[in-house]
Amino acid sequence: MSGVEASGPITQFLTRPGGDAAAMSRLGLGGPAVAHGRLFTGAMAIDLTNLRRLDAADTIAAETRICFEQLAKTLALKGGTLRDIVKITCYLDEKSDIPEMWQTIDEILAPGPYPKRATVVAGIGVDCRVEFEVMAVIAEEQQ
Repeated sequence: MSGVEASGPITQFLTRPGGDAAAMSRLGLGGPAVAHGRLFTGAMAIDLTNLRRLDAADTIAAETRICFEQLAKTLALKGGTLRDIVKITCYLDEKSDIPEMWQTIDEILAPGPYPKRATVVAGIGVDCRVEFEVMAVIAEEQQ
């Protein structure tokens, strides 16, 4: 230990209004966390009741937009916006979907600045095709 004492809990776990914390925990999804002004969260276009992709997520673009709408709601819990995102890890089922997903992200975040982005092609749980993990930096005065 460095001898530095914390004045309270270092990490705060959040639940969005209307969010199902029990279902998320049961599925190992954990929910958003805030530590030292950094917000860590993720998004999938999933119905946690039946573990299926949302009907509205009928294209990669639609699925990506739904995920970013969720991310915006989570960031708003701490006074942040999509502009506060500094790192995005994008998971896709199919490599061929990368251009559509990237174009949609660019449209959502236009005119920039654009956060650091890494894309991984890998199997995703249930029938979702896209999943995002993000890190955002929320200014102290916004919290």
